[in-house]
Amino acid sequence: MSFIDYTNAVLREYENKRKTGNLSTRLNHPSPAELRDECEALFAERSSGADAVILKTFFGTFSKYEQGLQLIRNHSIDKFRPLVNFLNGEVKEPRKKNLDLIAWLIDFKPRPFELGRDYTCVNNANDSEIVDTGENTSDTFGIEDRPVTEGEKVEHQPDPPPKAPLAMPPKKRGFKIIAGSSIAAALALLGVFVSNIGDPPPVRSGHCMYWADDHYEPSPCTPKRGDTLLVDLDSAKLFRFKKITRPETITKDDIGRVTYIRLDGRREYYTDTGAHPVYTNKKLKLLTKFIYERHILPLKQ
Repeated sequence: MSFIDYTNAVLREYENKRKTGNLSTRLNHPSPAELRDECEALFAERSSGADAVILKTFFGTFSKYEQGLQLIRNHSIDKFRPLVNFLNGEVKEPRKKNLDLIAWLIDFKPRPFELGRDYTCVNNANDSEIVDTGENTSDTFGIEDRPVTEGEKVEHQPDPPPKAPLAMPPKKRGFKIIAGSSIAAALALLGVFVSNIGDPPPVRSGHCMYWADDHYEPSPCTPKRGDTLLVDLDSAKLFRFKKITRPETITKDDIGRVTYIRLDGRREYYTDTGAHPVYTNKKLKLLTKFIYERHILPLKQ
């Protein structure tokens, strides 16, 4: 079938999942920065098999998990604007690499686009109808040996394929991963970050986190910590979102990446996008050239 059938099927799947609440909050009304954040959050979960082709085509070639993660973090948010325009109905004919990435983000199957496949009757509600093409299944970016975390329970099914990497989707590799809730899945992802990113802060028991002056700390959701605001654990923010306590270390290359906010006549700077960690009704703004030259450059003199 044609590429337009694939395009319509992906868009239909996106709209259906958005209406039924089956999308990440970042994908309901996404911005370019939110799409990049979602790619980082999903990278450990969907980074093997045919998805390797999708990710390398969009972000560039890499062979290890850490390399891929760095490529995503450094990818210009402008590259995500065509994706947002397509999801908003402003673009009718997206580029194949952009549409394949959207399919990856919303877990549309089968992906990527294959000439000759019939996409007119695709129904992802029943994953059992999805057939594994087996394409490029050995490419797992060096995360095939990640340890099983607290959020995962692994049971072998009869006659599993040999040498099945744990990072592959369960239906493709003969494993069944049982997660009691979406929070448990977040902990599984958190385990991947712990095993692959240097020496991050230790992850204690619990499914929440709280803001500790300049970074997030994991915490049990109960009992409450006095007046401390507890939020759902977000592994990406746990390790990436920090307050920049020394603004003079910000460079020109950080324009458009670092965020800031003006509170009580002073400016605070952060390493990621989103809402202020304390005043959650206030949204952080991307650092502009004007703010950099006006307020940061004088600190370097």
